[in-house]
Amino acid sequence: MTFGLGVIAAAIGSSVLGFLVLVSLALLVFERWRLRGKGLAMILDEFRLKNAAESDEFVFVRARAAGFIGALLHAVGRGRKTVLRVTNREFAIDRVGLSGFTSQYVPLSHVASSGCEFYRALSFLVLAFATSCFGLVSFLSSLLSGSDDYGQRDAFSAVSPILFSTAALAGVFFLVYRASKRVVLSVETFGGARVGLSYKRSVIAGSSIGLEQAVEVVKLLNTAIGREAATSQPVAAGRQ
Repeated sequence: MTFGLGVIAAAIGSSVLGFLVLVSLALLVFERWRLRGKGLAMILDEFRLKNAAESDEFVFVRARAAGFIGALLHAVGRGRKTVLRVTNREFAIDRVGLSGFTSQYVPLSHVASSGCEFYRALSFLVLAFATSCFGLVSFLSSLLSGSDDYGQRDAFSAVSPILFSTAALAGVFFLVYRASKRVVLSVETFGGARVGLSYKRSVIAGSSIGLEQAVEVVKLLNTAIGREAATSQPVAAGRQ
């Protein structure tokens, strides 16, 4: 009887694990949607900031694809590369890789807003915690389901595949959460289009490049946007 209950518990556990996998796939789609228009996570190779009054190009960022595959392709000269330039007139991003070349250009007069954020897929951290709790409950229920040592052994044998599966899934979900951490820098046009760049915290010439530097970019960008709006308003008024 105890073994039969263990088999039923294992069947229920398999259904729950299947549901968790489906939820994780849905979350992957959702998190990818959150990052729409900002590209894949990159590693910075060059990051330059200048005062807009000193140089027409006051932001220059050159980056390459992150991850093992990105590093491998970069080693053979086929890696994905991204260059972001911001001048007093435009916000431009060029991307080149195995899939081809993409260039996006937004005049500052068409930028509705700019922003930066430290992005993390917190949903996967919650999913890892929920999976771990489910594995713990399954383990405790197997200990309490048997009236003697033999019954507990049979119940534990029935749910042991579930325990190993939950441990593996929780580990994968946590790794996805850790790998998702990135800084996102983007602008949004008046038409609602989002253009931007997401990158991992990087070290260039001994200096760490993270969220603080992205905030500086946004400050410079907002200043340039305000200046462009101020110079374009008299022109628009004159045309009326």
